Amino acid sequence: MALASLVALQYGFDVPWKHRLATRLAPTLRRLRPLPGARHLSDWAQRHFGPSFAGDDRWAWVDDFDGRLRLRVDRTQHIGATIYWHGGHSLNELALLRRLVRPGVVFVDGGAHLGHFSLVAAARGARVLSIEPVDSVRAQLIANVEANGLTNVQVSDLALSDRGGKVALFANPNRLHDPVATGVAAFGRTHLLQEATATTLDALVRESRLSRVDVIKLDLEGAELPALRGARGLLQAHHPELILELSHPLFSAAGYTQADLLDYLGALGYQVGLITEYPLSGALHRLELRRYGRVVAVNRMALPEHCNVFAATPERFAAVVECSLRA
Repeated sequence: MALASLVALQYGFDVPWKHRLATRLAPTLRRLRPLPGARHLSDWAQRHFGPSFAGDDRWAWVDDFDGRLRLRVDRTQHIGATIYWHGGHSLNELALLRRLVRPGVVFVDGGAHLGHFSLVAAARGARVLSIEPVDSVRAQLIANVEANGLTNVQVSDLALSDRGGKVALFANPNRLHDPVATGVAAFGRTHLLQEATATTLDALVRESRLSRVDVIKLDLEGAELPALRGARGLLQAHHPELILELSHPLFSAAGYTQADLLDYLGALGYQVGLITEYPLSGALHRLELRRYGRVVAVNRMALPEHCNVFAATPERFAAVVECSLRA
């Protein structure tokens, strides 16, 4: 028994042993992530250890995000846990963003959450306007920006819409520690989390003294079309490339459709394609060596109910699709 206790103490299996083991295991799993079968190990670890975290124990630093960045995550939140165990979240969209940004590019991150998109862009020399209206989430975003010493990130507490004023933000009352907020009370998000001040992206860009915008990412839980309507001036003037989340259920709850958003972008000269993984074939399929960030032209009527899309002017869209074909 004494020997067993010694071994347990040596390897961290005393109370709380799950937390100590998780702390040691997670960095290894993140490094193994590209290897065959590693994704399944990370999935198992996330399911096995995730429920044991609570209180202050739920917080952890990921010191190898995107290779060299630090990110403080909540291991009980979906995005935080995915980054902690898998090394990233929204892998296709981040892979595409890495190809779009370079030093001097101006990137607007609408719905920045923890800041994982903002950090990736800023670390590559982009100037970043990071927008997150939820107070508790924005505090995490600011901590992550400061932890990396990034001075090229400006954080805004405003909500994006097609007009100014006050907006209500609703969250799931059973998951207030993981407040994914929407502007409409739907899909279990019925708790009034807070009010936020809304503005248009055109106005915010002017107030931020940005002379141009090159890339915009919007993940606004159903407020994407109002935000794009409020960005009409800069879309017409600068034709920034767009990374957008599309959700038929959330759009319907907000009173519009995917087709409405695509029509709006089409009228401004944008083409839209699906962001997805590269197809696996041959040895890649057998080894599960996944590659991310492919953009494919699709029939607008064939878009999934939940998807992420890339939009750009025809010339730029064709260049990005061609790059995807060559990769």
